[in-house]
Amino acid sequence: MLFYVLPQLLHKKSQTTNPEDKETYYKGDKGVCHTAWNTPDGAIQAISPLLGVNEYEIARAYKGGDAPSGADMRMVRKILDSLEKNPNKRALISYKRIEQLGSGKDGKTREYTVARYEPLVRWTEITVEDKKDGKVISSKKVRVLALHYVYIDQIADKYINMPEDVIKRITEARGHHKIPGTTLKLILYLNRELSAKRYTPFIGLDTALKKFTPELILKGYKKDALEALNSAIETAKALGLITKLDQRPGVAGPVLYFHLNRNW
Repeated sequence: MLFYVLPQLLHKKSQTTNPEDKETYYKGDKGVCHTAWNTPDGAIQAISPLLGVNEYEIARAYKGGDAPSGADMRMVRKILDSLEKNPNKRALISYKRIEQLGSGKDGKTREYTVARYEPLVRWTEITVEDKKDGKVISSKKVRVLALHYVYIDQIADKYINMPEDVIKRITEARGHHKIPGTTLKLILYLNRELSAKRYTPFIGLDTALKKFTPELILKGYKKDALEALNSAIETAKALGLITKLDQRPGVAGPVLYFHLNRNW
């Protein structure tokens, strides 16, 4: 769920209407943190957006806008601390960064493959100063949340469109705040396909089970995995994201065809 919440807060706290303004486009509300990647051609800059948020605001977004309880806030604090400090929670982020070397359509590009073990989030402190006539009249330290640069790197070209109130919609469709990971993975996958204008994506049933219910499949609980996937599909239908589902025979077994709502 946190991976739905953080992009939502980034969107809320950023300038999102003018992608030409690269200094502010999806850069958060508290500035940015620069990290240099050394390459054979010199260093290129990775940028982490800084968000002025606290546990309450994150937990409230986690609850789809409903007021969080103390237990909700403790859970969010525990997850964030684990993602930042637990070495086992660091993710291998691997993706491609394309740098423009020339100008115009004939300009050359260079592709870098980035693969690094790093925390997806971390708390940091910044100093905020108010000045008058060049002199500091007040100064204070503010704790902000730094997001991994994968959240915004090349975001003008590579992104997934999601409704701003997607968590609230899912919560209402299910009737409670407990949303299984299978449901979140399926909805993210379908929105990725929708953003790429693939309105009837398809996937083999066995592949879908491995993709959306990996823990159950690894334990050999295929029946439970099928139930979890069917529940996720029903939620996506209730949301209006899936308008129709076909299951057709394939070479390696059944294939699922999702007919998506273009206006979702």
